Amino acid sequence: MAIFKFPLEGTSNYKGKIKFKAVREDYQTILDKAIKVGDAFDTSGRGGGPFSDRPQGSESVPGATGYFYNGATSSGVQPSTRVPLDTAELYLPSQINFRDAAEYQNVNLGMIGGAAALALREGGTGAQMLVDAMSNALPSFEDLQDAFVNGLRSETAQVAALRTVGRLSEGVGGAIETETGITLNPNRRSTFKGIGLRRFNFSFQLIPTSEGEAEQIRKIIGFFRHNMYPDIKGQFGNIPGTSAAFTFPSKFEISMVYGKKRVGTMTLPMFLEHVNVTYNPNSMAFHSDGEPQETVMDLAFIEERALTKPDIVADNFAQFNKEIYM
Repeated sequence: MAIFKFPLEGTSNYKGKIKFKAVREDYQTILDKAIKVGDAFDTSGRGGGPFSDRPQGSESVPGATGYFYNGATSSGVQPSTRVPLDTAELYLPSQINFRDAAEYQNVNLGMIGGAAALALREGGTGAQMLVDAMSNALPSFEDLQDAFVNGLRSETAQVAALRTVGRLSEGVGGAIETETGITLNPNRRSTFKGIGLRRFNFSFQLIPTSEGEAEQIRKIIGFFRHNMYPDIKGQFGNIPGTSAAFTFPSKFEISMVYGKKRVGTMTLPMFLEHVNVTYNPNSMAFHSDGEPQETVMDLAFIEERALTKPDIVADNFAQFNKEIYM
């Protein structure tokens, strides 16, 4: 396993470092997973599954979703093994953005949904919820009678007209709204949809001051490009660019420190989305050996999955105990 570094000179002047460790996921076949699931849920006592008695003194992992016991988790499936590959270590860039985002969506409950929500809030049964919802789906007889006798002069009659005619004709419903100045309340709510996958972008300005640093820059660029691309499975003969399938590219475990202190919050293993390399962005100038005087490398990563609350609990526990992930 090789370790590529930049810069090589003057590293004691700046203590900020970011390390990209490439790892290969030891993916298991469907048959392997089926066998291990069966072993994990074996209640005969031979497989040591999660439902058998836990040994004396075993403890849960802070923030984890289950107990680790004999290599199996409480989900019943053994965790995949990550095989470490090469590593690139660079200086910590000037800007690092950690963006946690929850995803919400606006929904319109309307009259029926509003009645259903009220029934649920008050502890009503499912049958009662349907009755309340249907009773609000159409105007009451008193509303219709008021509209028939008095026209649309009263507010109850105007709402009754909107609830009936508005479903049949958008134009008629709009006419009633503009003339009466009343529109139906959509009962809009926000509903939680999930947690977004976090993305991280890094930009490095690489200016070599020696032949050794120029060589390291070449190797670092090759390192990222190599681990971004997938391998192929089932190539058709010797025809280039043809294959039956891809294997997943490597993942990156990214850690950032200043001195011995971790920078920012935890990050999960990530896939590399793109590598953008610009040679001599300011002037087309080269060293005598043909190496560019300046190289700008932009990297974009995406985490392998969305964070959950147990991840945050475990991260807070680690920070309080001053754990360093380097």
